[in-house]
Amino acid sequence: MGVLFTVVAVVGFVLCILPGLAVTLVMPMYVNRVFLTDQPIPDAFSSSLQAVYGSPQGSVFAGIELLAWLPVLVVSVFTCFLGSLVAVPVASFYIQNAAYHREVLS
Repeated sequence: MGVLFTVVAVVGFVLCILPGLAVTLVMPMYVNRVFLTDQPIPDAFSSSLQAVYGSPQGSVFAGIELLAWLPVLVVSVFTCFLGSLVAVPVASFYIQNAAYHREVLS
């Protein structure tokens, strides 16, 4: 599960930062599809891409996700990454909640 996602994200970051960022923003949908559906991993990845970038609320969700990670970055840097032990899980819960409320996850 993680190998496919990591390879695609790393290739995206190596080729250009924007494709890697675009793939990274799909991670909450991908994890949700892998654990909550019976889809094979390649199908879960492609349906996650479609859910984020093919839905009308997908771009709004991607923006919310970027904005959610900014405070996590600030808290992590100012606490020598000790604050990330709390900030990362809280941000992950917030992002999953935003995905359901924006109807990106169905």
